[in-house]
Amino acid sequence: MSIETLTTLGSLRRLDEEWRALAVPTPMQSPAWLASWWEAFGEDDPACELATLAVRDDQGALIGLAPWYLRHRSVVGPTVRFLGDGRAATDHPTLLCRSPRDEPTVVAAVARWLVDSAGEAWRRIRLESIDADDRAMNHLERLLSEAGLDTERVADCGSFPAELTQNGADPTWDNYLATLSKNRRKRVRRWEREWFDTGRAVVRVAQTEADRRELWPQLVNLHRERREVMGHSGVFDEPRFERFHQLASERLLAEGQLCLALLEIDGVATAIDYALQDRPGEGGNALYVYQGGISRAGLELDSGHLLQTATARRALESGRTRLDLLRGDEPYKLSWGATHRPATTLHVRPRDTAGALERWAGTAYRGWRDRKPVSAEA
Repeated sequence: MSIETLTTLGSLRRLDEEWRALAVPTPMQSPAWLASWWEAFGEDDPACELATLAVRDDQGALIGLAPWYLRHRSVVGPTVRFLGDGRAATDHPTLLCRSPRDEPTVVAAVARWLVDSAGEAWRRIRLESIDADDRAMNHLERLLSEAGLDTERVADCGSFPAELTQNGADPTWDNYLATLSKNRRKRVRRWEREWFDTGRAVVRVAQTEADRRELWPQLVNLHRERREVMGHSGVFDEPRFERFHQLASERLLAEGQLCLALLEIDGVATAIDYALQDRPGEGGNALYVYQGGISRAGLELDSGHLLQTATARRALESGRTRLDLLRGDEPYKLSWGATHRPATTLHVRPRDTAGALERWAGTAYRGWRDRKPVSAEA
């Protein structure tokens, strides 16, 4: 077995085919997503250094990947982080393995690399938004703690998956609706009758690159409009964020894993969803609703709920059994049958004076942050 540190975009891109052969749990752990993120956010940032670990067996086959990079800070020093973290809000980050059988070997190899390079290659580990039930990451934390490193878990935003089939029921629209509250079922039926059955509401889904390019400005504009109503700016107005998603969405579309859907009411664009999807039978067999937008007029017409109705139905009809509404605790998610899947951030430091001071500073900051009053606008 061997472990190699990938430090250039070229080495990362050359791994595409082998990477896709791993058990990639969601499209957000695919090379289309993570390599695109590095191109947009890391490649030209002097504070960032690619540090992805590729684990190979004795025959040279790739059996695992730690999709990481280092962020350098003058005070803290180099910090190990997941590709795709920060403002990009990549959910479900994890170590990637060829199969469950390879997982213990991969985790042990990555742990040894971290232990051997502690205080030199890295001074701190900060791995955000890890699912609390992630077996590989929990195993990694245990090995690092047993090796004498200081490990700490801090609560993070969790995700909100909704099971579209339950208790062995057939994956049908009626069976899914039966799992929702009576009030929600009545509303969905009314939305279908009044909008979709009459033809007033139509959903357009990007099937080709030309479609994607045509719909993309609608995503940017409708997202900005929705954010402005909330008193915020649109994230797509940030050039690196926009570049990342242009790259990722184009690549995901080519692999059949993009679902960009625009809702038009009476011929006018009122809402849009930017979602990712597993190929049927792969990963979690889910559709992941990542971003979206609604016009001011669309807010008054229940456009968000109309598009959510169409999205859930389309997921079922395409053979997917889960709708993942990702991070964020917006109340509407529970009304669609979603449940909270907790997540945490893992911090790791050497057990030395600098590490102890860094832990104290982090604890003090979080205590101060959590005591800050929330403004009425927020």
